[in-house]
Amino acid sequence: MTASTRIEADSSLLAPPPPALLGVRTAEEWISLIRVLVLLSLIPALWFGIIGITHPGVTSIVVFLGTYVIALALGPRRFGLLQKTDLVVALDILVVTLVVSISGGINSPFVFLFYLTIVEAAARLNVRQAITASLAMAAMLVLLGVRAGWGETAVTAGFKLGALMAGGFFLALFLGMLVQEYRASHERTWWGAQLDQARAQRTAELEAFYDLSMRLRAARDADEMYPILVDHAIELLQADHGALALLSSDREMLARLYTAGSSAAPAGEMSPVAGSPSEYAITTGTAFVTEDFARASLAGVDPAPYRALGPVVIVPVRSEQEIIGTLELGRARGGGARLFTEADIRLLEGIAEIGGNAFRRARLFQNLEQSYMQMVLALARTMDARDTYTAGHSERIGALAETVARALGCAEAEIQDVRWGALLHDIGKIGVPDEILRKPGPLTEAEQIVMRQHPIVGEGILAPTERMRGVARIVRHHQERWDGSGYPDGVRGEAIPIGARILAVVDAYSAITDDRPYKKARSHADALREVRRGAGTRYDPHIVEMFCQVVGRAKDGKARVS
Repeated sequence: MTASTRIEADSSLLAPPPPALLGVRTAEEWISLIRVLVLLSLIPALWFGIIGITHPGVTSIVVFLGTYVIALALGPRRFGLLQKTDLVVALDILVVTLVVSISGGINSPFVFLFYLTIVEAAARLNVRQAITASLAMAAMLVLLGVRAGWGETAVTAGFKLGALMAGGFFLALFLGMLVQEYRASHERTWWGAQLDQARAQRTAELEAFYDLSMRLRAARDADEMYPILVDHAIELLQADHGALALLSSDREMLARLYTAGSSAAPAGEMSPVAGSPSEYAITTGTAFVTEDFARASLAGVDPAPYRALGPVVIVPVRSEQEIIGTLELGRARGGGARLFTEADIRLLEGIAEIGGNAFRRARLFQNLEQSYMQMVLALARTMDARDTYTAGHSERIGALAETVARALGCAEAEIQDVRWGALLHDIGKIGVPDEILRKPGPLTEAEQIVMRQHPIVGEGILAPTERMRGVARIVRHHQERWDGSGYPDGVRGEAIPIGARILAVVDAYSAITDDRPYKKARSHADALREVRRGAGTRYDPHIVEMFCQVVGRAKDGKARVS
């Protein structure tokens, strides 16, 4: 995913299903409701004689049904047995059998309750349990029918009413099942869409974090990270303004290090923390969110650049557990300005967290590199102190090599590597004994072998530092020759790093014009003749020509080389 990818926050991920589906009763709920209503209606019918029963146990039936209806109404919250559906159906069978037996057997007006129990079993239980309950009810009816005679049973009012009710209930049950299945299917589709959207958003967020981490890791230092972080956040959250500010050492001021967008305040601006909107994010560690930033308190900050901003969110930037600054995003004012959602804030907090940790790593790495480079420079100065004839040699050729590199149009990073290479090119001589280093006459073949190891030793000292990798290559190859006759690797032509080719020319010029233990310094003109004589064999001809122009201008007073 690139930085231009947008992530649309979905604020309805935890929303309930569509309102049209709420309140739809299942078939089980309808059956249970009808069961309670039917049983409840039998109590006044029996008590006031609407249904005539001459059995002396009618009072007991009324009391029994009343107690059972109360138990059903209170439900499973009071009676644990009612939480088990199969036990409830079994209890219904027992109640109906007792009521029918007491009130006249197969001729009882309550015989239709058997059918209601069958329907309830079908609605509340699985298929196997429902068939078992239905067979049990059928067995009860058969026993009662055999006992009373089927001819009499066929004309019983309760039997006819039960058959009619059973047919109606089964039809209602079938329709209810269809409604329930439609509802379940609709809800599955709806929740599936929500989960897919949530999954897509989380995936996009993870990809955004990964992309940001990779871009921050590629940055050379913290200064390069600041615009990467802010621009990335603006692109992802479709904001019109972004700013990064870090706390001062006394934590009382905010330094605005980078701003971007339509309402960008100048970078480098200092503002007090106290009374500003950023103070809330810094002191509480949570996001400051407003719908209209132009009306928020802007203590110590010029409000002019922010008048066009509406919705704004400011989140803390942390380095481990410590808050080190704030990351701010804003959108332009207007009727169509989209507010920052919880998902937006969560994403921005994640971006700020990654940025804070990246800043910390960059600073630690920078401190480590600076410490190492200070040590290396100390070694280089030690080398100059060992050889009194070349004291200050590295600083002089460093300035001259930088001038030549700029004249050649090298990139800034290459120019800095060339300067460092010139300063440190002889650091490998720390491994050369003083009797060889300070020998006033020519070196023997064995001594030359020792001396020729100094580029390799120098590279080994510099290479462990990431910042000095390019410098290490220059140091290794600064004794190579254009025709391949140099050392230590014998590379030739443009295979030699350009910094090493520059350094070879500058170092040769300096060696000719400086006093050495084995020779006296020669003139500028002699040095130029020697350098030109080596063009195409020892040195890169193009660099020789540019070098001669640079030192020529210096001698004419058009440039100064120190």
